[in-house]
Amino acid sequence: MMTLGADFSPDRGRGQFLGLWRFMADAGSTGGPVLLSGVTALASLGAGISATGVLGFAAAAVFAVVIPRLKHRRNY
Repeated sequence: MMTLGADFSPDRGRGQFLGLWRFMADAGSTGGPVLLSGVTALASLGAGISATGVLGFAAAAVFAVVIPRLKHRRNY
């Protein structure tokens, strides 16, 4: 994740961008177990695992759409 952030960060304000990128990644790492335990407490373990999986696939879909569009911005 940090490699993607470094690759697609803007030249101007890179430190601020990467700091926000890391904050969002850490929030997601913390939010996953919170989501799992919350849904498990309300429904069942299977429902909690399913909710976590759905979020994972949604994140993968966002990356599949966004990363190819941003690739042209960087000259390698």
